[in-house]
Amino acid sequence: MGDLAVNLRRVTKIYGQGRTAVKALDEIDLAIERGCFLAIMGPSGSGKSTLLNVIGGLDRPTAGEVYIGDLEVTGQDEQKLYLVRRHLVGFVFQSFHLAPTLGALDNVLLPALPTGLTPDIRQRAVALLERVGMERRLDRRPGELSAGEQQRVAIARALIMNPPVVLADEPTGNLDSRTAAEVVHLIEELNRETGKTFLLVTHDPRVARHCHRVVYLRDGRLCSRAEAGLEALP
Repeated sequence: MGDLAVNLRRVTKIYGQGRTAVKALDEIDLAIERGCFLAIMGPSGSGKSTLLNVIGGLDRPTAGEVYIGDLEVTGQDEQKLYLVRRHLVGFVFQSFHLAPTLGALDNVLLPALPTGLTPDIRQRAVALLERVGMERRLDRRPGELSAGEQQRVAIARALIMNPPVVLADEPTGNLDSRTAAEVVHLIEELNRETGKTFLLVTHDPRVARHCHRVVYLRDGRLCSRAEAGLEALP
């Protein structure tokens, strides 16, 4: 795959059968270079989250091939997909999905539990929280943090296993405009500093304009910005 972080070949995802079948993705061809900061935009129901889930191994395509680097994810058994999700892909969600009874540091360490909490991994977790501006909140539980702070913890958690690809599904969707701008700026800096590939689903053109590249979806197919019914980026 050379310099490609993600490569999709004629990827289709169909939910249901017969007359009730819904084609969430329709023969998607998409090649994403290593180190790219990519935005995925489109109206509600266009297939954006499904696309991320298929790339990240959270869902299987009905047809087509998905590659993360040189590894074909399509058709792998559940154990291999588990390893893909643990080591090759980091996830950031709109609703944070932090464990409510754990402090920030322990939340970041959660993905590392199966491999053991060595001194090195603990040091990495602390360093990541420092990098996202949470060094004074290591022991604070999610209920004691603002929405923006929770998302910063979630970003650090997505990076703890050092994955080459990070998938962010509406990471600013639950944030006010000022905090959203701070979070997307942080992601932009991390992309530049680490060289990791970031794929970000967003409805917000102010977020998308920070990205290197924007792709548009409508009815499960790649399309132009105009076909997606979206205005030009500000």
